[in-house]
This record gives sequence, structure tokens and C-alpha cells, in this order.
Amino acid sequence: MKIRNIQQAEYIEQQGLPVLRLLIDGKEAILDTFSLNGTLVQLGYVYLGEEWEKRISAPLPADPADNRGEEQLRGFTTDPRVVALASTFLRDVSRGTARLGPIPLPPSFVGK
Repeated sequence: MKIRNIQQAEYIEQQGLPVLRLLIDGKEAILDTFSLNGTLVQLGYVYLGEEWEKRISAPLPADPADNRGEEQLRGFTTDPRVVALASTFLRDVSRGTARLGPIPLPPSFVGK
């Protein structure tokens, strides 16, 4: 499944901590600092959650040096819009600047 639309993005609070809530193609994804791996996000991979594992996957290229073929990372996306939102979220949380509420999305985030 390829992501077509990101209809909504917002910072909400869960268990006293900020999380990033996304509405992607009509389905919710909740991203928190525990499930987001900063290194993977920097490499362009974002885990959308267990409920996404049957819907979406991202290829991890083969690494001949490790004698490993290409793998599919279930529940992950490499969509640059999602990666940008996740990166911004991690930055905002680390700086203490994450403010609850909607995140304005550029028109290009809908209908890619």
C-alpha cells in the first residue's frame, strides 16, 4: 500500500506525554518517542504501529557485506511526508517545544 493522503496531523497528549497523531488515508497512526527510532527516522523509515503491519511495509535494501538480502519492514513507511512530520515531532519533543494542537499541512500532503 502506498500512502496517498495525509488528512490530518496533530500533537495530542497520551499518558501525560505528547504524541503525533496522523490520519493517513482515513486510518489513524499514533507516533510517540518510544516507538520512533531516531536513527531509523534519520535514515528515512517511520514505524506507524502494529495495526499497520498488515497494511504497509518498506523495503530495506540488501547488504552484501552482511550477507543479507532485501527485507520488508512491516508497519514502516519511507513516505517523505511522514518522515518529515516524524522528524519535526522528535525535534520538538527533544527541545521541549511540542505544543498540543493541529499541525498545518501543506496542500502537497493530500493527494500524492
